Amino acid sequence: MAAGTPPAVGVRAGVEQREHDGPTSAAAVDIQRGALYHHIGNKEELLFQISTSQVAVMLERALATEAGINDPEERLRVLARTLMENIAEHSLEWTVHYRDFPALTGKRRETMLQIRRE
Repeated sequence: MAAGTPPAVGVRAGVEQREHDGPTSAAAVDIQRGALYHHIGNKEELLFQISTSQVAVMLERALATEAGINDPEERLRVLARTLMENIAEHSLEWTVHYRDFPALTGKRRETMLQIRRE
């Protein structure tokens, strides 16, 4: 991984590469597993970071839409369009989230469920 590259960027590149070729995320971005875990911690933390990234973005956008649009029909249209655009732009993160977030345990699982309820 190039110096200064945020771990999430490297992980996303690794996930994209794996979708095509099948290597592990760390191998796909040319980093050692230890280096990946130095930045991330462990597999569950990686899953938590990926799972919460876009859920948090959508929560923020939903709250802004709710505060900025009074008409319920227009608010629903904007929220639906925003969600679909976000899913299209971040399909890998959403795939990981929906497929794997039930594997989260303890505080991470509680945090994810709380974010989803909001």
